[in-house]
Amino acid sequence: MTDTYLSWPAVCAGAAHPIVELLSDPQRNTARDGEIWALVRDGFTDYRRFDGDPLEMAETVMVAAAERANIDPKQVDAVLFATDSFWENEIERSGGSYYHGTSRHRLLQTIRSAGFVNAQPYANWMSACGNVGAALSLARGLIASGQHQTILIVSFDKLPAETSRLMGNGTSLFSDGAVGVIVSAEPQPLQLTALASRSSPRLSDPQIMFQAANPALAMMETVKAVTQVKSAFTAQSGTAPSDFPWLLMPNLRADVMAALAGLLGAKAERLRRDSFRNFAHMHANDNLLTLLAMEEGGEIEPGDELLLFNAGTWAWHLASIRKLH
Repeated sequence: MTDTYLSWPAVCAGAAHPIVELLSDPQRNTARDGEIWALVRDGFTDYRRFDGDPLEMAETVMVAAAERANIDPKQVDAVLFATDSFWENEIERSGGSYYHGTSRHRLLQTIRSAGFVNAQPYANWMSACGNVGAALSLARGLIASGQHQTILIVSFDKLPAETSRLMGNGTSLFSDGAVGVIVSAEPQPLQLTALASRSSPRLSDPQIMFQAANPALAMMETVKAVTQVKSAFTAQSGTAPSDFPWLLMPNLRADVMAALAGLLGAKAERLRRDSFRNFAHMHANDNLLTLLAMEEGGEIEPGDELLLFNAGTWAWHLASIRKLH
């Protein structure tokens, strides 16, 4: 397979707000206050809220990603949007009119206004909080097939107004933000060395996952899907998740993170979620934020290989990356 490289990600996040301020919101569901306190005790400090148009974040991070990779936007031949909340925001914005067409044209306009005038547009949203893993898989395949040489992945999310930031199962708190990363056939500071994806359609049923209609089924499906992605990754890479020095996790509660890592066979001391205090759960971007935090902290050396676990409630992705320089 053609080698695939990544730039260091660029980030645009909403303003930081203390999580405890949610406890004074008169519109909150007070029956869930205990879940917020559990996150505070776990070490969560802030969440990010963006009050503008989510495409403002997307455009900002698109320009920043190209600058960080030292690439002229005109050289990028594909842009792959990854989002789990854009459509809901468009319904709100357009008042229920032809929002699909509105969304499409606004995305295309964002590509043009950011300077990516030669880029083929793609979109991906079916892995929810695992969208970055799915987008990496799609980008890698497009490069391997020879269709594209340089792809910009743009992952952006913003909660609609009046939506609770507390996850349905109480394991984290949503933030608004965007991340952009260049995926290329030409060398960049990082190399994507292996990637595997698996999903469980049963877990996409909110009655199963969030309403506890069948907790045993939810548990069995999760175990099966995570075990499958672990086996697929090991078969492809020849390396088990337990062999990596660091496993970068979603920004979930520590007990949930540890349980998922246990299914992967990873040791607790190798788990990283360095971005959780200041970013909470920025949808699909958590482990990219942690990757940046580790790099800025001087913890990653050339030659180091790390494993990213990018997951939604029904979609699971493992991607290994090696720092080249």
